[in-house]
Amino acid sequence: MSSILVRKGTIILTLLLILVAATRTFVSAQVVNQWAPPRPIPDYEGSRPPIMIADQNKTVHIFYSYPLEGLIDAIYYRQWSLDQGWTQPVDILMVARTVPNHLQSVFLDQSGVFHLIFFGDDPDSGNIYYSQALATEAGRAQSWMKPVVIGPNAGPVVSAEITGDGKGNLIVLYSGQGQGIGLYEVRSADSGNTWTDPIAVTLLDQKDNWPYSIRFGWSPQGELQTVWSVVNGDGVGTGVYYARLSSDLLHWTSPYLLAQRDPGDYSTSWPAIFVDGEELIVVYQDGFPAAKFMRVSKDGGQTWTDAIRPFPHIGEYENPVIVKDSSGVIHMILGNRIGNPATHGMWHSVWLGDGWSDLDPVKTGPRTNIFDPSAPQAVISQGNVLLVAWRDDVAEAVPAEYTYEVLNTPELPVVPLPAPTAMPTSAPLVTQITETSTPTPALPGLMNTQNSGINASNIENPSRPVMIALIPVILFVAGFIVFRLWYQSNRQP
Repeated sequence: MSSILVRKGTIILTLLLILVAATRTFVSAQVVNQWAPPRPIPDYEGSRPPIMIADQNKTVHIFYSYPLEGLIDAIYYRQWSLDQGWTQPVDILMVARTVPNHLQSVFLDQSGVFHLIFFGDDPDSGNIYYSQALATEAGRAQSWMKPVVIGPNAGPVVSAEITGDGKGNLIVLYSGQGQGIGLYEVRSADSGNTWTDPIAVTLLDQKDNWPYSIRFGWSPQGELQTVWSVVNGDGVGTGVYYARLSSDLLHWTSPYLLAQRDPGDYSTSWPAIFVDGEELIVVYQDGFPAAKFMRVSKDGGQTWTDAIRPFPHIGEYENPVIVKDSSGVIHMILGNRIGNPATHGMWHSVWLGDGWSDLDPVKTGPRTNIFDPSAPQAVISQGNVLLVAWRDDVAEAVPAEYTYEVLNTPELPVVPLPAPTAMPTSAPLVTQITETSTPTPALPGLMNTQNSGINASNIENPSRPVMIALIPVILFVAGFIVFRLWYQSNRQP
């Protein structure tokens, strides 16, 4: 009798283990190729989405700026990962309030250093500032280098981007007016320790027109592929331009006009560029009503296809974002609307080699006083997790929202961030600035910079609700199996 009970117990235990394993597989399968429920970014006060940068260690690094009390803005840092969710924000740099959204761009180099630029000082003729910190120490305000001016005479239309070539060379392009209104470049050959004086990449010959919305991409040959728009005094885009910097980083091509606003068009602007070997894909806004258009180069920018309209959707929703996963699939995230009455939303498409797939919804619905997704940010973590954030372009917008999708593609091997090394402590062109990284009171409910490091005690596990919901199912099935075994045992003669 005891042996029968032992066998039955073993059978029950085995079945329970099988059920648990099946449940874990089921939970995993549910997130593959499905968007997590969109929700506001926790402990986030701003309506604009943050800058997001993925390392190779399953972590997305998050940067954004937001006003504090008085005349001070703060630049914040935090992290996101699939397993741990969001860490608490830390205010890392203080900026005198002159314009909204001081933070312009952040770049993570191969040595594990963040390079950050922001706008400061006079809103009509301010400066582009630079700072840096080790990625492993980015959550400590004391780890960030004192900001220095690298791009003087920037603004009043503020636009700047930073990138690097993986060899210690950093390049910043910004909209300025030092020698006349135009697109300016400054660069560093020693990972941000020293910087050149600005040079004009191109000067504009029209009054009250400004370079804006600068975007980069590196070719395998080491050429920097660049697009930007030009906006007039009314903020209307008048054209989209392309140029490239030679692999020796010495020579720019003459700007090439990819798209020009014709009479009656809404605005020609908001470009995005993606470099895939010799193939360049540029997506931008043009026409009336405003819609997405595209041009492609198969020879590294030497020649371009005619413009085509890849989707029937319309609307002005800022720059789309184009990224590649571990299987080489190219994804685009964009805001748009379609239909009558219109369905607004954030959408997703993949590159098919000669065009884009039909748009599938990330989050869609009718426009309301709190819903009209725009200005996407997107990044792929570890090759297989697509994280997306956006704002709502309405007066009563809630804090920026986010979602993610686990792609049906391999996860890349983990590569830890490089170990700390000596960091630059000064740079040329230092001017008297009002910015300081001295800790000040943070927004209510947020960490102060005196609390150095990342506080991960209040993070969310995205799969927890599904796992909790499955517990009753497991218990019911296990109970049913036990009952069946007991019933069959009692029926035996």
